[in-house]
Amino acid sequence: MFITVQILVGLLLIHAAWIYFFVCGTVLQAPRLMGTSATPSSACSAEALLRIVVSTASGIAITGFVTFVLGLAGLLYPLTFVAWIILLFASFGLLGDSPLRAAFWTTRFAALRESISPGAAVVYVAAVVLAVPAILPEVQFDPLFIHHVLAYEWAHRHEIFVDYWRRFPYYAQNWLLIDLWVFEFGLDNFINFVTWFTGCLSLLGVYAYVVTMCRKGNVAPDKSWLPVVAGIIAAGSLGLSPIFLRWLDTGMLDVPIGLFFFILAASATMAYVSDWPGWRLHFIFCAAFFVGLKPSFIVFLPGLVGLAFLLTRRIGSRRITVSAMALLVVLSLPWYVKNFVQGGDPLAPVLNLALRGVDSKWSKADMQKVLWALQGPQSPAINLRLPSEIVNGTEIDPTPENGDTGLLLFLGLPAFLAAFWMLLPGPRWSSGVRSAAFLLAVLLLFAISYWLQTSYIARYTLLFYPTLAAFVPTVILIWFAKRRIPMVLGMAIIVGAALPASATAVSYIRIYRHSNYIMLPDIYQDRTSYLATHVYGYSEEEFISHVLLRNVKSARRVYVVNTEPLDYFFARNGITAIGDWVGPERYTDLILAINHGDAVKHLRTFGVDAVLVPVNSAALPPQIERQLFVQLAQGGFTGMVLPNSEYHILFAPGISLH
Repeated sequence: MFITVQILVGLLLIHAAWIYFFVCGTVLQAPRLMGTSATPSSACSAEALLRIVVSTASGIAITGFVTFVLGLAGLLYPLTFVAWIILLFASFGLLGDSPLRAAFWTTRFAALRESISPGAAVVYVAAVVLAVPAILPEVQFDPLFIHHVLAYEWAHRHEIFVDYWRRFPYYAQNWLLIDLWVFEFGLDNFINFVTWFTGCLSLLGVYAYVVTMCRKGNVAPDKSWLPVVAGIIAAGSLGLSPIFLRWLDTGMLDVPIGLFFFILAASATMAYVSDWPGWRLHFIFCAAFFVGLKPSFIVFLPGLVGLAFLLTRRIGSRRITVSAMALLVVLSLPWYVKNFVQGGDPLAPVLNLALRGVDSKWSKADMQKVLWALQGPQSPAINLRLPSEIVNGTEIDPTPENGDTGLLLFLGLPAFLAAFWMLLPGPRWSSGVRSAAFLLAVLLLFAISYWLQTSYIARYTLLFYPTLAAFVPTVILIWFAKRRIPMVLGMAIIVGAALPASATAVSYIRIYRHSNYIMLPDIYQDRTSYLATHVYGYSEEEFISHVLLRNVKSARRVYVVNTEPLDYFFARNGITAIGDWVGPERYTDLILAINHGDAVKHLRTFGVDAVLVPVNSAALPPQIERQLFVQLAQGGFTGMVLPNSEYHILFAPGISLH
């Protein structure tokens, strides 16, 4: 019953958020922005569904931009969110689409009804089934060390600020602007449903895009079911991906990133095959939000600005073209401007280290360590075999995934087709479909090249995975249809791309099903027990927090050695966790202080009230660890170990345990 209630409440809350995001996104479709008094009817239910997905993503983006402004002003409160909704409704009225009119709501409900189809229902039900693991508390490294910590801190301090104790104190954090509202409204237990929501939108969007483009490309007009089946299989190639399943119901940012890259690609390409004017404006907002999701995505900005030029130039107004390009740039750069003002580097610490050789947080050695961990060895031969190694679960990756579907074996298809269409520009397809397919191939080619040059981590393929899942079935079916190749062969290729392509991938899916569904009632009986079992050091963190909350009135700090996933739980209790391999609190500086007999003095410079050290820590060699305990004892620290614990806890002088 506990699990069922949690799932139902989580789904209810996220669907309420879905309604808000959808309505918010439709502000871009107001008559005075669209240049029309009414939204034209869709050619098919799939296109209507794609518009809903794109509108919802635009609502997320708009909310993020507004949240950024509120955060700078220190106004992140539930009341200001309500004020924003009132302002949003007022904006509708000013743009000629007042929510006080019945037509406002009937138009949106009509769009929802129009999007419903048996194929969409199949994909949606499958997505809801995949939401079940979202009830499990987060135990991953990055969300508990960076993402959830910052979102929680921003929500409870009601402002966006730089937390110098985080590994990335300056960072493009657009997605956390959405997460923070979950914490602001006290819905912490359901935070992972937000990530699932973006995955659900990706699945529905991939299905809708494939069906729409196949029908625009006149694929098997006498077999209307064929594009629907292809769309379901395309969504399945994403939903069956072990990489997608692994990160769908967690606090990692990769699934949201994949959604927004797909949305900008879908919006841009649909502008070539659909007469609906809304695609261009949705592209601007979603592309800008995408650029702010990760600092290195700034490299996409010139290309996206150029694409905005191509899309709006077709309208024939120079003023609109210039305005669209300027709007995209302005909406893309807030984080980079903020980082430049506060850190002297829009891409901190990259330019600081490259140009000045110094950064307030990072050293060049720190940066080299991160780059090596992300990139691994670089060579053309490795790049060529990397897709097959990921599919087989053996990729050159510091954190290898458990295999994948055959879709990744098609990474070379966008490059091949882009080159083919450039060399043979004959009118084999309708000009709109051909242009859309070429543009999609170019966008994919850039995203794949970006991934190969910046990271060998298979998880980062989620950047382009939904887009690739939409591209491959679409071009195969249209290609075969125009060349009179048996469609059964095309469908066989699409099915092969959708299936887990190795024993490793099949094994992962079985484990995923067993642990997240079959064993779920045994694993997750209550939240506290689950965290105590799955988050190492959680019991010690709760004990330390209880003691410090009773003894220290403000500025409570704990030096945590090599147990970063505890940072979120400390932050939740109003305690700052410090200690890392970068920054002034780095472990190497602690080791130097220990070697000089100055461990107590070093920790006092940070105002440390307690120290948490795992037994046989990877950060501290055994001999150094013993010296640390001796020096802290001599400095008046009280040491203890909880029953059955593998952590040493040391409290500063004056901290009472009773």
